[in-house]
Amino acid sequence: MPLMSPGSATLFVAQREHESSEELVARVRAALLGLDEERRRIARVIFACGPSTDERTRGGRAKMTDTLVDHLSGARGGTLVLASERHPTGALRSDLVELAERALAAGTDVTLRFGQPSDMAA
Repeated sequence: MPLMSPGSATLFVAQREHESSEELVARVRAALLGLDEERRRIARVIFACGPSTDERTRGGRAKMTDTLVDHLSGARGGTLVLASERHPTGALRSDLVELAERALAAGTDVTLRFGQPSDMAA
């Protein structure tokens, strides 16, 4: 299950080593369903994105972003934070900006963050 910050409504999503994009999406969907069943509202989801920009990774990242946007959009509200390393490549930065624009177009608040996971708490 993705990590849930204690006492808050922040969900941290990161792909496990050797976990496919499909497995990540399924794991996060199950976690989101469980939170819905508990009637817990998520105010913020931090999606930690790795440095890879190959087509397969980009497709998986887009699929995960769409899943999170579907959950956060509409009446639920909440903010999607697309997070990456402190100094992403131009290709990764461009990819994240494109995903942020898609999220905004769907009515989801979105933030881009670049830094270490410990920098993401604020």
